[in-house]
Amino acid sequence: MLMAVAVGEAVYWAHRFRRALILSPLATMGLGAVIMLVRNWPHLFAMAAHHA
Repeated sequence: MLMAVAVGEAVYWAHRFRRALILSPLATMGLGAVIMLVRNWPHLFAMAAHHA
């Protein structure tokens, strides 16, 4: 009985957070891309200015 409750609880929470679980890798990748852009911004800017 307790096992069924635990499984039901896990399914319930997984269902509730399914969207967050799906989006979190995307959010992490997006954040990583933004951080990389910010860190490389002077380099990218210098490169763009050089090519302009």
